[in-house]
Amino acid sequence: MISLDLGKMRLNSFFQLSLDEVMKKAYEKYKISLTSVQVMYAKSGEDWKSMRSKPQSPMHVLQPMSLSVNFNKAILQDHKLPK
Repeated sequence: MISLDLGKMRLNSFFQLSLDEVMKKAYEKYKISLTSVQVMYAKSGEDWKSMRSKPQSPMHVLQPMSLSVNFNKAILQDHKLPK
């Protein structure tokens, strides 16, 4: 059996509320974070659930890791703005 644990995901957005701020910063900022992503392989009957909380085990194909991605999205639909 292969267990894919996607851990936790968090999406943060940083909106500018005033029109002046929107004009100064024409992009919405986002950050997506994945934490404790891991892949484990266990034979039938093995206690893979207890191994999920350990940073290493013989069952781990991919040890727990984290990933963060930052991106910006244009708020204004103007062909003059860089994409």
